[in-house]
Amino acid sequence: ADSHQDAREPCSSMPPALDLESSGDGNNLLVHLDSDGVLPRDDSVFLGEQPQLPGSGSMININESIISLLVKLHSKLSGKPDSYIPKPERAKIPKLSHTVTKEYQESRIGDAGYFVEKVLDKIFELDSACEHAIKVTRTHLWPNQHASEAAEDMEQERDEAEAKKRRIQERKAKIMKEYAEIQQRFMKQAAIESEDSMEDVDEPQTKTVLKEYDCVHCHNPQPSTPDKPLGLVVLLQASSVLGHKHENNENLKLPVSEDSYNRHQQNLTSSLGATMADKEEILATNFDQRSVLLSVNTGWRDGVFVQSCGHYVHVACHHSYMQSLRGMNAPQINVKPEYGEYMCPMCRQLANSVLPIPPDLVGQPIRTKSEYPVNICNEITSMLSDPVVSPIGSHSPLMNAMNCFMENLTQAPPRHHVVGSDYAIILFVTSVARTNLELNLVSRGGSLLTATNITASPVPTSSRPRDCFLPLLQVLGVHAKRRLPKPMVSDWCQVTGLWREDFDARNLMVRETDVPMLLRDPTTLLLHFVLILPIQIDPVYFVCVVRQLYNLCWMQSCLKVACLLPTSVRQRLQEEWNSKVRNNTDPQSYLKVDTVLLAIGLLASALEPSGLFIDETSTTTTTTSKRLGPGVTAEEIEHRVQLECLNFMRNASLLRHYIYSEIIPDIWEPDWEFTRLAQFLGMADTDISGRVVSGPCLGWLTAPANLCYSWAHQIYTFTGKALPSSRKLIMMNSIWKQPQLLRLPKNYDSIFQFYYKRECRRCRMAPKEPSVCLLCGTMVCLKEPCCKTTSPLDLGERSDHVHEGVRHSLECNAGTAPFLAVNTVQIVVIRGRRAFVWGSVYLDSFGEEDKELKRGKPLFLSEERYHFLESQWLHHRYDQTNRKWLWHRGSL
Repeated sequence: ADSHQDAREPCSSMPPALDLESSGDGNNLLVHLDSDGVLPRDDSVFLGEQPQLPGSGSMININESIISLLVKLHSKLSGKPDSYIPKPERAKIPKLSHTVTKEYQESRIGDAGYFVEKVLDKIFELDSACEHAIKVTRTHLWPNQHASEAAEDMEQERDEAEAKKRRIQERKAKIMKEYAEIQQRFMKQAAIESEDSMEDVDEPQTKTVLKEYDCVHCHNPQPSTPDKPLGLVVLLQASSVLGHKHENNENLKLPVSEDSYNRHQQNLTSSLGATMADKEEILATNFDQRSVLLSVNTGWRDGVFVQSCGHYVHVACHHSYMQSLRGMNAPQINVKPEYGEYMCPMCRQLANSVLPIPPDLVGQPIRTKSEYPVNICNEITSMLSDPVVSPIGSHSPLMNAMNCFMENLTQAPPRHHVVGSDYAIILFVTSVARTNLELNLVSRGGSLLTATNITASPVPTSSRPRDCFLPLLQVLGVHAKRRLPKPMVSDWCQVTGLWREDFDARNLMVRETDVPMLLRDPTTLLLHFVLILPIQIDPVYFVCVVRQLYNLCWMQSCLKVACLLPTSVRQRLQEEWNSKVRNNTDPQSYLKVDTVLLAIGLLASALEPSGLFIDETSTTTTTTSKRLGPGVTAEEIEHRVQLECLNFMRNASLLRHYIYSEIIPDIWEPDWEFTRLAQFLGMADTDISGRVVSGPCLGWLTAPANLCYSWAHQIYTFTGKALPSSRKLIMMNSIWKQPQLLRLPKNYDSIFQFYYKRECRRCRMAPKEPSVCLLCGTMVCLKEPCCKTTSPLDLGERSDHVHEGVRHSLECNAGTAPFLAVNTVQIVVIRGRRAFVWGSVYLDSFGEEDKELKRGKPLFLSEERYHFLESQWLHHRYDQTNRKWLWHRGSL
């Protein structure tokens, strides 16, 4: 017992206990410390006991209440003074209104400051005394906080007002300076005009206001002149998009079985690129090279597409800018200045050339001297016989800029165009214009229907490239006029049938080695005439040229339909034509060819002895060229002829739209497209309420029967030499669907099962990273040296050997191709010398990607993503929509 009693007594070596006493007012605490100033460790402190201190210790006045401690703690946790705001005041602040909701009050998730705030809110809502105590504590702790905040706000508002006034003054001074410069230019121009009027009062004054362009470098608005030219910032891209058009898109699916793979390989031979390659080969085998080069276009594969962001630069400013880029020590990440690449200083889009703006775009158009069609045709003949050469000097800065641009055009495709003869140059120039015209039509959905144009591209209108076709057409026209070795009067006279007597007959003589007119492309001839004639000509001339070429296109369509008709129907139409010929006894009158049935009867009468219509001579007919049945009606034949002529009319309408800035009419139904385009081109009256047929749109300037017989005689002569080739050329498809990527299966598992561990057709080994081209379905060994081959193409460093992925992109689509990496489900896009990972078009059920198949969840095709990928390929927008490019250097 004594030992226990001794244990309860305090030891002399232990420090005294802590004594807590109230100061009397209830707000202060007195803390008793021991003699050493250390808090005691006795448990009685925490048990509420107050043992007596053996000695007198020191006391510290805390002078705090629970409210002040909580307010200070909240301020310390939030990191700013006076951070706690009572609940009624928070309800008036929009940014803090969510803190008074029921969900916020009942939430149990938050940091330390959140829970301190909840405790203070509870105290604030107890009674008015607690509310008053919180307000008094805040005012006592931070008396000048709100006043200083108000002062800071007032100072900030005063600084912003002064900065705004300063900007207004600077803007006003700049505007006044511009007005002064404009006034000085106006005074100088007025002085020059007054001097000219004093020198020659009788001479009429026809002054035009030159359009000014704002250079993105010097910001000096000026018109483009031969001495100081301006140009558009453009990006030249090699393109084979047109070559991937097919007759039928229903069979363009990615093969996932051996049977579908074999069928798919057969479908690839029916593309536009393959068809045009066969046509060029047949023509080159049977006809003169000069005539062949002027009869076709070659931009279906390895063409050049020109697009612009819409900003202008001085050629001199651009030259200095490129010199500064090449002289920079730090390497450029996204551009290669040594290849002519640069970023537009205004919008930071990739570009690699400058398209010069000729100064005579605003010149007065050449007006017609007569309204009689024959006289208009003779005036066109005179202009073609003696083309108006551009007055630009051969050594002027503008001509040097045009030569530089044309050199960039020839070097844009990976297979550089090696132009030899002048006719080859004309072919290249016309092909560039045709490629951009056809790609413009592709961007509109493949037709000029208004609804198709609206839904053709998901790209916003503000981010779409600006049209630069008109300045491109004029620059191409300048070079076509300079390099044309022989006027194209003979071609024009063969189209119209009007031969001028004052021309040398030897120059206009039609040779048997020339391509027959019924085998020549009307759109190619139209571009030849538009490039050689002045750009700013009266629209009447343009209508005359279009109508004469429409006659040729219409007869070509009738010849093709005649080959598709049954023998009984064709013989009936032939007898009707022969009967009409026998009944025409007046030698002064000529036979009209104004309906499709009469044209087919004429062609059948002229070409039936040649054996062209014999079925056994047919080689491979196209899918769309299906034979017509014995019960075919005249309306069906008319509809088929209109479909064959539509592509020519669409291209002609786009030319008129760009040259004369005329708006293409709204077309809401496919059945009305032929009618509306015929009215827009001036081939039909606009007052007609119903649909227009093809016959009244003709514009014969001479006896139509004689002219058609001369065209048919050329086919008859060629058929006697090469019957299979002539029939194959006539039966070639001319109605093409929109280019598209291969359709993918809904479930990704079918792709993985078919291509995983599948052998490469080149190296006969299973690649580690199999990748499938989404344009043709070919599997390549991506990033593997097993299929590395030598390549003469210009790819930069180490371009002598390229891997299979890069080689296939060059062969399939001129260097741009999207590949589906089978093992990673990623889309890898190769674009020229660059490449990047686009992303994945296969997502799981939650809409998320599964990179490298790590999670192993079922993946399904995202139609929206795949359509966006296809749209970027069609509109050549990979360079504008991606910034994370990698230089592959031929190793993909």
